Amino acid sequence: MIFLIIFKWTINWETSNLKQTPSLITVLIKMVLSFGAVDDDTQLFTNLNSQKSLELIFVALMFLSIPTMLFFKPFILRYQHNKLQSYRALNDEHDMSSDHHHEIGMGNIQQSTNIPKDVDEEKKSDSQIIKPPEKSASGGGGHGAHGHGTFEFSEVMIHQLIHTIEYVLGTVSNTASYLRLWALSLAHAELSEVFYQKTIQSTLAGTGAINVIMTVVGVFMFFMFTFGVLCVMDVLECFLHALRLHWVEFNNKFYEGTGRKFEPFGFKRILKEQD
Repeated sequence: MIFLIIFKWTINWETSNLKQTPSLITVLIKMVLSFGAVDDDTQLFTNLNSQKSLELIFVALMFLSIPTMLFFKPFILRYQHNKLQSYRALNDEHDMSSDHHHEIGMGNIQQSTNIPKDVDEEKKSDSQIIKPPEKSASGGGGHGAHGHGTFEFSEVMIHQLIHTIEYVLGTVSNTASYLRLWALSLAHAELSEVFYQKTIQSTLAGTGAINVIMTVVGVFMFFMFTFGVLCVMDVLECFLHALRLHWVEFNNKFYEGTGRKFEPFGFKRILKEQD
């Protein structure tokens, strides 16, 4: 959609050889429904074969994004978990080797200095007291699927499958919801034509003073119908569309409600807190 918008901006429609200006919504719909077919209503490129090839690539990428989204993240998480476990194994092996060499060195020191047995046992007890706790296998108590603790690949796959299904269904529903703009645009065009035919065009056929008066009345009615129906409907359409974007799509994709509560600025609240 973004590519089509930018590409359409770059076309000079006054000097273009295309038969008509295509609607981007129509282009997107027919790109999927009429796979590999381009007609005059959807032609944006001068070369039809180039547009067909590009549409095939876009549709293929759209369908390939689903398995990519499903399998890419779980395998990356498993790779990170396995890599972290290998680092922990090497670290534990290094710690065991260091402890072994330390015990051998301490034994040699005790033999060479002839430390009494009771003093030796006291030092051992002290070293056991100040010895730091061993590292747990969970690496500090974490969250299983992200490299800390027990990693269950099946749970990660199920979780990612749920997210993928939700995203695909949300994308389809959001795309289908945009069709109401397309339907309203068609309805506005048809209503404009009906209003013009029933008001102005019907009074222009005759002659005489009465027809002049009827034409003035027809023009007034056309303006009233156009403003009352089309302009009001357009404003309401824009309002509802912006409201839906804020409260449905934005909240669905980004909003989580886990931050701090919004507190608007106000002098009354500040003075009340000071008192």
